[in-house]
Amino acid sequence: MVKGRAYNRGEIARGTGYTLSAISRIFGGKRAPTMRTATKLASFFGITLDELMSVLGN
Repeated sequence: MVKGRAYNRGEIARGTGYTLSAISRIFGGKRAPTMRTATKLASFFGITLDELMSVLGN
C-alpha cells in the first residue's frame, strides 16, 4: 500500500496499537482518524500526514 509494501489490517493494528476494528473502520471509510491516530498511522507507514490523508481519501 505505502512505500512499496502492502500491509494487512492486522499488521497495521499490531504495529500501531489500535484495535483491528478501529483500523478496519478507518480504512473502510466508516470513520475518519483523529489527528493523534493519523499521526501514529503516518509514522507507522513512514509517510507524511498529507500522504496518509490522500490514501484515505480525506
